[in-house]
This record gives sequence, structure tokens and C-alpha cells, in this order.
Amino acid sequence: MIEISVIVPTFNRAKSLEDTLRSICEQTLSHDRYEVIVVDNGSTDNTFMLTEQFMRTRPNIRYVCEPQRGLLYCRHRGVKESRSGNILVFIDDDIIVAKNYLEMILNTFEGHNDIVLVGGKVLPDFETCPPYWIKAFETHREGTYILSFLSLIDLGESADYIRGDFVFGCSFSIKKDALVRCGGFNPDSFPWDMVKYRGDGETGLWHKLEGHGYKAFYNPAIVIRHKVPSSRLTDEYFCKRAYMEGVSWSFTGIRKTGRKSSYIATELYFLACIIALIPFGFYRLGWNRVNLFFIYYKVMINFFKGYRFHRIEVLKDPALLRYVLQDTFMQETSS
Repeated sequence: MIEISVIVPTFNRAKSLEDTLRSICEQTLSHDRYEVIVVDNGSTDNTFMLTEQFMRTRPNIRYVCEPQRGLLYCRHRGVKESRSGNILVFIDDDIIVAKNYLEMILNTFEGHNDIVLVGGKVLPDFETCPPYWIKAFETHREGTYILSFLSLIDLGESADYIRGDFVFGCSFSIKKDALVRCGGFNPDSFPWDMVKYRGDGETGLWHKLEGHGYKAFYNPAIVIRHKVPSSRLTDEYFCKRAYMEGVSWSFTGIRKTGRKSSYIATELYFLACIIALIPFGFYRLGWNRVNLFFIYYKVMINFFKGYRFHRIEVLKDPALLRYVLQDTFMQETSS
């Protein structure tokens, strides 16, 4: 009986996908209790051939192609294809899971009947030594560590209930019926030319889950390692990531208020945030860390540029506003 469906959206990352699939095949959980669904978003590399090689020896692995561009469609295609009526586990194609990963997820759900969402540690696997300025974006508090720009999180060694936005999308375990009842994920990653359609992804889903009174849980025994290539350890990458997060923040705000802002309000808000970043940045980093402030300011300006971009796009395009405000994004995916 299949109890867990592991859904792996992927696009042109065959090399890293191979490591991910190998780790998910080496689980302590019996293979007949879980399936792996590789959802290919139109890769042009050897993703299909690689997955086919695994399928020859692992009958619990399946391959589907989702031609609609974007992570949203891959995730929902995986839900549609899932044979599990119980638990869905969404993972990225650049992670390595611990051998007891699925067993710990299953045990956590079985031990807490009141939860629908489970997360754990996302630890780094750095390709090269990270730059000194990365400290400007880390959060350390009472034994916890978060670096959201690289999707890294460690909430310590105590299992406990948590806010659902602490369950990152690269290791996102959820009860299938709760996800469907709440209308699925909100939009997330898109190709750069479609960035105005970006939303707040799994965070938006958590807002909907929270509205239904659902709970999330953290188990430190659930561990993955997230590959961090040297290309993501540059200020250019952090600026781009911040810009996209700004787009997501705008999306969240519009859905909360149900309306758009005026051009004047958008520009005034942008200007106020750019000015406020100066004292806030020094407050966050400390007045004696000027060397970190400049990179922090540069990156965070891009956050508010992304926010401003999205607000203006919504003002220019009424169809985009309707898209942002729609009740569910679980549209029919390709068959």
C-alpha cells in the first residue's frame, strides 16, 4: 500500500536530480510504501533517460512531463498523478535526503493526529566556502538558524509545533486531503520572462491552511541537505532572489486586502522603504558592521524593486489582478 507520494518537480538539472533520486531510493522505509513521481517541466537535457534508468530497477518511480511552464503546474500535476491517499512530500531536485527521511515523516504524522504539515532541517551543502557577507542575511536565535535566501533552516533539536511558513518548499510534507481542500499551492517560481505571475507558493498555501485551523510540526530528525552551488553565493544571485521575494510579498499583500494600490501610493511606499532601510539595516546588523551594511542595503533595495514592479504590473493589467485574487490555482494540468 502506497502511503507517501514523493513529488519531484525538475527542469534541466539531470546531474543533481540523479543524486536526489539515489538518496530517495535508499530509504529505510519499504519501497512498496512510497512512490516517487518525477515531474519534468520540459527539460532539454537527459532528465528522461536518467529517470528511465532508475525506473528499470525501481518500480516505485514514475516519470511524467508537464509542459506548462512553472513550479505551480508541476506541483499540481504531481498531486493529480499521486496514488497515495494520505501524505504528499514535495522535494526539490537539488537535495539529498537522509536515509530515514520518509520513515521520520510518516512517524511524525502518525504521532500527531492534529497536524497536516511537517518540516525539518534543511542543511547546506556548499560547493565553495560562503562569502563573509552572507552573515548579513542569517538569523540566529536561541539555537536556531535560518537563511531564507538559500532555503536553509535549523530550528534546533526539540520537536514542536511551528508556524507553517517555517516549512520550506524544498522539503514540504502535507496531508493530501488538506492540500486539496485548501485549493493547493499558490504560484511560485516561473521563468524570468513570466515573473509577474509569481506568487507566494507554499507560504500562501500555509495562510489558507491556517485559516482552516490546521497545524504544522517540526521534527529535527527529518533532515535534508540542500546543494548550494557557487553561483548562488554571489551578490547578484541574492539581489535576484530578493527581487522575486518582493514580487511574492506584493502578491500576498494584494490577496490580503483584495485590492490594488494606486501609482502614487506605490511610489510613496517604495520611497519610504528605501529610506527606512538605512536605520533598519544598521539596527539589524549593528552600527559597527558597516562592511555588511552595504551589501545588505544593495540586496534589500532589490526586494522593494520587485514589490514595486509587481504592484505596477497589476495596475497596468486588470487580468493580472484577477489572476492574483482567484480562489484556487489548482487548474487542470496536462494529461
